[in-house]
Amino acid sequence: MKAVLPGALAAVLLALQAFAAPLPAAAATAGTAHYVLDPAKSTLEFTFTQAGAQNKGRFRHFTTVLDWSSDDPAASHLEVTVDMASVDTGDQERDDTLRDADLFAVKKFAQARFSATQIVKTASGYEAVGPSACALRPSRVRASPT
Repeated sequence: MKAVLPGALAAVLLALQAFAAPLPAAAATAGTAHYVLDPAKSTLEFTFTQAGAQNKGRFRHFTTVLDWSSDDPAASHLEVTVDMASVDTGDQERDDTLRDADLFAVKKFAQARFSATQIVKTASGYEAVGPSACALRPSRVRASPT
């Protein structure tokens, strides 16, 4: 899924590649399947531009829950919670800068949350839209499966 966040993260690539099997129907509402993230098969990646160069990073720790209604995607719900201290760009100095008070402020804001308020079918699949709460500032996020 692609998502746009303010500040240092110009574009976030959320690649939730695999979910565990749905829980029994009793765990979800009628016609809705409940999925939880399979951490061994999932990644949360982002791309950003620094000094004119395209870079990539990821968050090592995050949780995702999806209540999916194939009959009515608008009735579906997606929640993503990210451990902001788990940022990893492959450069320790840059990671420390991201965690610092000027950007993610992880000592004050340990988690970022995305809660889809709307899931709509698009020409290329589905798009989840909703508010994001993170240290940078609350923002609206559009996320699309990739």
